[in-house]
Amino acid sequence: MKNKKVYVVFIGTQRYAGFFKIWYEGVQKHLFADCEKTVLAFSDLIDSYQEFDKPGVIRFKVPHLPWPFVTLSRFDFIKKALEKLGDSNDATHLLFLDADLIPVADRTFKDIFGDGSKKFVAVHHPGQAADPNWNSFVKTG
Repeated sequence: MKNKKVYVVFIGTQRYAGFFKIWYEGVQKHLFADCEKTVLAFSDLIDSYQEFDKPGVIRFKVPHLPWPFVTLSRFDFIKKALEKLGDSNDATHLLFLDADLIPVADRTFKDIFGDGSKKFVAVHHPGQAADPNWNSFVKTG
């Protein structure tokens, strides 16, 4: 595989924009020391919250929408951003992390993406992981 470059996506509008500082610090300190990474940050406060003005961050202004529409719009936001980046989009992988999911331990590219044989990766949301009765896993094929 060519040199790995990961886009790490943050989406935080209104009060969730306040998570960016600690989220960014966690991403910089703990994620992908073994490859290049760039943060794609999306917020309605992108121009007024100075924390978004950091090295390695590409900023995109998006509207704040009532729950659950910001969450439901994430893929549209990301798709439009990748189209806007055009030829400068040289990322090999993309990882979306909730605004309140803060990396606190070192993780390599292989820790997250494995050997590259899977097209998608996902995590069990920590909010449900502690509930043994919550069944989120669906088998296909």
